[in-house]
Amino acid sequence: MDVKNVRKWVRRAKNCCAGEMSVLDEHRSGRPVSVPRDKNQYTVDATIQVNRRIKQGGIALKLGISQERVHHIIEKLNCRKVCARWVQRQLTDPMKEHQKTASQELLNRYRLEGDDFLKNIATGDESWVHHYDPENKRQFMEYGHPSSPSVKKFKTVPSAKKVMLTSFWDARGVLYTEFLTKESRVNSDSYCATLRALKQRIRRIRPERNTFFLHHDNARPHCSAQTQDAMTSLKFTVVLRPPYSPDLAPSDFRFFPKLKETLKGQHF
Repeated sequence: MDVKNVRKWVRRAKNCCAGEMSVLDEHRSGRPVSVPRDKNQYTVDATIQVNRRIKQGGIALKLGISQERVHHIIEKLNCRKVCARWVQRQLTDPMKEHQKTASQELLNRYRLEGDDFLKNIATGDESWVHHYDPENKRQFMEYGHPSSPSVKKFKTVPSAKKVMLTSFWDARGVLYTEFLTKESRVNSDSYCATLRALKQRIRRIRPERNTFFLHHDNARPHCSAQTQDAMTSLKFTVVLRPPYSPDLAPSDFRFFPKLKETLKGQHF
């Protein structure tokens, strides 16, 4: 019941003496409240199976019963309307087979080489970094006493100005970071220059590592012929990563979110 009807019944109970109040429906003319249940339950269930996106008002109009009764029948059928789950991409059978083959190859290399295989992987990716990114609600929390006034936080949006960040990291930490200038674009030339700078950085901070496996996505600058020639000359071995495989892109799930969380609320 809604609050209005509850208050009405409370007033009626206060005005009546003990034992005199009746909660039964009084006799009235018009269409009866209930309708044959078995037939309507079967009809409502069949209507839902034909069109699972139909609304309760449409069912009531089609069957000639009240919407309240339709709602009661749907609850009795233990049927509820749920939203669809969005997935990133609908994979075809060849894509799934490619993912299985790549994952199996990575597992085989780990069984043969152990942790050395994981320590030699350099993961790289790009992400936009705003000049100002507002704090989230948890970062805005502060202590207060029971008598303290409530704190208000006005809604703010990230700044329109942003810069492209390219970062490479391994199991021990960040290897190389680079910010893209306004005059530059992410293409094969710029990415090849980034790879050469990454190679020099690895020689300086990881001199004990002779070989490195490069793990990046299949963006166009990453898989062009020019980039492939540059990786061959730099002796980078690319780790297999099938297209549309977010489970093999840890930067989007762990590295960049943790990085941007520390940058929230700061102006650059």
